[in-house]
Amino acid sequence: MRVRTAAAVAAATTTAMLVAGCSTTPGAAAVVEGRTITQSTLDAAQQDLAPIFQGVDARTVLVGLIVAPYFLEAAAENGVAVSEEQAVEVVNQGLAESGQELPELSEGALEVLRFSLASQSLQQLEDAPAIISEVEAEIFEADVTINPRYGELDPETGQITAETLPWLHVGE
Repeated sequence: MRVRTAAAVAAATTTAMLVAGCSTTPGAAAVVEGRTITQSTLDAAQQDLAPIFQGVDARTVLVGLIVAPYFLEAAAENGVAVSEEQAVEVVNQGLAESGQELPELSEGALEVLRFSLASQSLQQLEDAPAIISEVEAEIFEADVTINPRYGELDPETGQITAETLPWLHVGE
């Protein structure tokens, strides 16, 4: 009887950890080179960005939060840095055309917006392919741990793809 109870408790604990999407850092959506992107940062950023980027999902926002520092650094090094004020101004202009107002944005949302603008600015540079390739190489060499609930970073697409779990079989 004790063996069954212990087995049941172990199974329940394992299931709870998997359902909660446990990771090496509790409450983390991702950890990038020791920098923790918390679940609350991701949630707030996704909520703030939803009116700006229709249908934006958590995986897309998480990719933005993961890669933002790399693109922002490259933009600064190449003379096309983007400040928070510039990001807010650009978004406000776009929203004003549709009669919307920009609510106060979380730090994560501002970082994703700055990344988006920095990426666009970098792509306009004469040596854009070399710069972008260098940034991408740096990202894929980085120590990135993504909470399993979101999936894995696919080096081919630069997106987070759902992880295939070997114990789950989809019916044919």
